Amino acid sequence: MNPPLSGQAFFGDFNKRIDALIMAIFWRWADLQAPWLRIAYDELGTKEGKGSTDNPQIVAYLKSCKTTAAKHPKVDLESDATPWCSAYVNWVMTQAGYIGTGSTWARGWANWKLGRKIKTPVPGCITVFKRGEDLGHVAFCWNPDKKLYLGGNQGAGTIKDKVSDRVSITRIKAPVICHVWPLRPINPLRPRMGRTMVA
Repeated sequence: MNPPLSGQAFFGDFNKRIDALIMAIFWRWADLQAPWLRIAYDELGTKEGKGSTDNPQIVAYLKSCKTTAAKHPKVDLESDATPWCSAYVNWVMTQAGYIGTGSTWARGWANWKLGRKIKTPVPGCITVFKRGEDLGHVAFCWNPDKKLYLGGNQGAGTIKDKVSDRVSITRIKAPVICHVWPLRPINPLRPRMGRTMVA
């Protein structure tokens, strides 16, 4: 017969099960209400290449920005050194059957015609941040209470790592311009669940 669990072992195991149950409920909700969130989450850890090597997945994000390519041909959509937070959001939304802004300009999401502004952030909404006079950052809200955001071209979420070179979930304290909730997808039959690899 097994010895009884200590209080710490019992509650530690119990807490893990509760956490797993909460995440299962969360993903069930997300798959029904915000299917783009799982696609975004599956990209977690995608990181810029070292030196002059570009990560082909980040280049794929950038190539989803056709508006930038047309209006600003000098912007290098073949290099992961190009700011790519908006490209990541564009790519995710395209994978989920939506049409994004098509732009690498983060603040463009504040005027996205296929979304509506909401006052209170909820998981899965697109949040636009202010950086400087005309620069910005854009990411998906992950945990509004803790100000955690899932986005591209962000840091690792640690105090020591200030490099913004990956898809991560991290706390962002920058001023918020707005929160946007996507409306209906243009092509709802096309969502791809899971990571799309680039050769």
